Amino acid sequence: MFKKFKNKSAIELEQQPISTIIGADIKITGDISGDTAIRIDGMVEGNVTVTKGVILGEKSSVRGNLKANDIVIYGKLNGTVHAAALHLKASGEVNGDINVDIVEIEAGGKYNGKLNMQGAHEKNNKNAELKAENRADKKLELNGK
Repeated sequence: MFKKFKNKSAIELEQQPISTIIGADIKITGDISGDTAIRIDGMVEGNVTVTKGVILGEKSSVRGNLKANDIVIYGKLNGTVHAAALHLKASGEVNGDINVDIVEIEAGGKYNGKLNMQGAHEKNNKNAELKAENRADKKLELNGK
């Protein structure tokens, strides 16, 4: 009756060729940016900003902000997430705020911070603006102007 659901974007990110891999024995201090997908199995102290996606391996540790289209976290992040889609796996941990359109947290995944669903937030702001405009229009009609 029920099927196990796995988000399509996480599958696509994990199956595409990764041109940059930071190995488990590597520590990078400083920001990383690029137009590709990256897999981090080591340690990064700095912000990571890439256009396609970021995969944090199980033994990874990142102290900094992550910004990418898709982010899959098996390891540990201490920082803010900005993404279209975040997939926090059972072994993953995020200590920081999450700003996303779509979030998927597997049972066992740890998260400490504030969650901001950008798509829902933007929609609510537009609805509030429309309601304010409607109230202003009604006031004008009542005043005969």
